[in-house]
Amino acid sequence: MPEGKLRVGTIVEEQSRVVFTITADRSAVKAAVQPGDELRIARDGSVEIVPTGIPGVIDSLQRAIEDLKRKFFGP
Repeated sequence: MPEGKLRVGTIVEEQSRVVFTITADRSAVKAAVQPGDELRIARDGSVEIVPTGIPGVIDSLQRAIEDLKRKFFGP
């Protein structure tokens, strides 16, 4: 992220979560993003933009199906 910044936005005590705010130039974001979309950072360092609304629900269902497949059939 060229000249980007990561800042702690807030701490949600009830959920034991830290919310970060990321600031970057629009040209540095190589995806079609909408307000409210989330970034998912995997343990291997890959970054995925998680859509909100109906696309987000479909994404969640696909992940749940993949998790079930791994539980029953292995990796």
